[in-house]
Amino acid sequence: IVQGVLLFFLQFSLVFFAVLCLTNEFFIDATLVIKLIKLEEDLQLLFGIFGNNNNNNHVIIKAPMSGKVLNLSDLPDEVFAQKMVGDGMAIEPSEGIVVAPFDGRVKQVFSTGHALVVESKEGLAVLIHIGIDTVNLKGEGFIILVTEGQDVKTGEPLIEFDMKLIAKNNYSLKSPIVLPEGDGIKEIEFTGEKEVMKGRDVLMNVKMK
Repeated sequence: IVQGVLLFFLQFSLVFFAVLCLTNEFFIDATLVIKLIKLEEDLQLLFGIFGNNNNNNHVIIKAPMSGKVLNLSDLPDEVFAQKMVGDGMAIEPSEGIVVAPFDGRVKQVFSTGHALVVESKEGLAVLIHIGIDTVNLKGEGFIILVTEGQDVKTGEPLIEFDMKLIAKNNYSLKSPIVLPEGDGIKEIEFTGEKEVMKGRDVLMNVKMK
């Protein structure tokens, strides 16, 4: 409600000043021009702060890992393969590190370090699950680098993991990156790349409702 009222008054002010210019034989005072520009800047700022899902409803998800891109159907786990947790993609990592896929915050960190959830500024949650059934390692081979509630930037390290240890224990390294809160999603555009670099290449482009 507050957002709507503020935006309404700013838009009304812009129209008012424009009409004022027209009714004064198109004479535009320098002070008035400055006011118009300032109001326009304020309007853009307010959209940026309050209008995340209305004005900027796309979320770019960069690859949280480097490696080979896979479909969820390629995973040896029916829960993920059948998209029971949510839609998304998977990566077979080439190095043992997970980074933030966008600017946002850490919403949840599993104590075993095998998975975490990050949330974008637009409110989109992304579950990054390292390997399959790796929860059974009970934290061995995982180093958590962040805490819940922490703000993160794109490419910032979140978790380090020992690929050799995971493979040695006969667990698949194929890692699902899924969107568990699908109700707020309108459309997902998936990358067509076969290999991605963490924090740099786009994995998914998500359009929010």
